[in-house]
Amino acid sequence: MRHLNLLLSLLFILFISSAHAACLGYDPEKVTLYGKLVRETYPGPPNFESVKDGDEPETGYYVHLGKSICVRDKNNQELSSYDHVRKVQLILSAEQYKQLRPRLGKQVTLGGMLWDGNTGHYHAPVGLKVKKID
Repeated sequence: MRHLNLLLSLLFILFISSAHAACLGYDPEKVTLYGKLVRETYPGPPNFESVKDGDEPETGYYVHLGKSICVRDKNNQELSSYDHVRKVQLILSAEQYKQLRPRLGKQVTLGGMLWDGNTGHYHAPVGLKVKKID
């Protein structure tokens, strides 16, 4: 019985380790995401509560993923870990905004590096600094 408990414990540890290995990592790891491109507006400064009540609108492009992802800090930078991420905020140049505008509401494939979205200006758990648009 003791051997069985030890074996089950080891299998659980291996399962958890392999699950974390399947997660995506932050910059400098390159990732590819696929989902629906949308434009969304959220309240920004000064209170990040209501555009109607005077907060600046923060409008950006997001990808709503068809399949959730998990993200882990694989480089010990003390970044947040996330499970079941379905929305990613895009970090784009002015030229990339122009390039993507006609594709709003459509499925897109984007490549780049993930950033921790743990600030008031991010409205999704993670951001993608876009390097490639397919």
